[in-house]
Amino acid sequence: MRSARRIAWVALGVAVSAAGCGFRQLGNGDGGAGDGGGCGDPPAGLVACSMTKARGFEPLGDASSYSHGSSLAPAGLETAAVWEVAGSTAAAPGKLYFALIDVKGAVGNTKLLVDGGVDPVLLRVNDQLTLFWRQADTIYMQRLDDTGMLLNQVPATILSGTTDAFSVAWNGSEFGMVLSGANSDMYQVYWLRVSIDGLVVAGPTKLPQGGINSIQPALVWTGCEYAVAWTDTRPGTPAIYYARFAADFTRNSDDLMLSAAGMRGSYPTVAAQDTGGVVVCYEQLVTASNQEIFCARLDGSGVTNTQQLSSTPDPSQNPHAVAHGQNVWVLWDDYQPAASVPNVVWQFLDASGMPLLAAPRVDPDVNAGGWRGHGYYKESDALYFVQYYGDPQTNAFSAQIVTENCY
Repeated sequence: MRSARRIAWVALGVAVSAAGCGFRQLGNGDGGAGDGGGCGDPPAGLVACSMTKARGFEPLGDASSYSHGSSLAPAGLETAAVWEVAGSTAAAPGKLYFALIDVKGAVGNTKLLVDGGVDPVLLRVNDQLTLFWRQADTIYMQRLDDTGMLLNQVPATILSGTTDAFSVAWNGSEFGMVLSGANSDMYQVYWLRVSIDGLVVAGPTKLPQGGINSIQPALVWTGCEYAVAWTDTRPGTPAIYYARFAADFTRNSDDLMLSAAGMRGSYPTVAAQDTGGVVVCYEQLVTASNQEIFCARLDGSGVTNTQQLSSTPDPSQNPHAVAHGQNVWVLWDDYQPAASVPNVVWQFLDASGMPLLAAPRVDPDVNAGGWRGHGYYKESDALYFVQYYGDPQTNAFSAQIVTENCY
């Protein structure tokens, strides 16, 4: 199962430049797979894990078969979660809900946030929660306190004329956004710069260097630049592309194709490594009916490592990459034929992009049937993820929160 996201397809040249901000060196500094990829020195005392144990598995509230987006952010000693009850089409109204998860994984303070919203992105900026969402074809922004109370009565209107999911990152002084459609062109990726008060500083401006069809953008702020990935049809077969941009979205690299030639790549997710580098994970169609999860690790020289994380007879979908300490946590859905339901499974990547587990992990303490996991790492605490669940007996859908001890 997955959300019905629009995909429209129609033609290459890729190169990557090491221009832009400096990439710190790791290991022996010889440019090998463990070297480079961030800004400045790595943080001291990085903590990471590859072993987990569920300490919390709780219902959040209602959802729908179309629910896809969710988001997590720190809220004092607790963790704030926002999820959607999505409508059946892009124009159909949805609902956004809020809840707090305490350090034991228990859920409280559940409330309706937005009646009519989908595609939530929750960030903590200047010690305050900021929520972005889409309502019909318009993106809005509003601040929240740590209990989920909306602080400004009227949300800031960011942009109208976009009808799919978007991605947002805070760079220390303003928000960078990448959008699926703008300027009356619904099948092209655009960038946008937004002030902390929700005012558009620049854009929307087309992001790819070429092509007429690009969708599904994802971005992160690495500490000195934006790393952006998206799905693009320039090669004829949809493929994953990647590029780096300065804070004002001037280019630090050319567009680079990451997925294999002739194999459809889609649904990218991006994580900036704390130890340097960027990891981009995506679905790749390996047979006519089966997708697998791949991850590419990059630094200023380009791709240093590409790994296939899944290998199952059924589609592996909806990847989400989360940086934590020395590692990257990658979640995705894999269908479990024995149980006739999907599961959220995961793998850990080390600083060079190599898998740490012998096989992807499914937590036996979490009931089967979850999908579309959105992960979050709370420093010195745990790994969290929201998943959606459909009851095969009642056909009722819900959102759930899983809290994993990380060691």
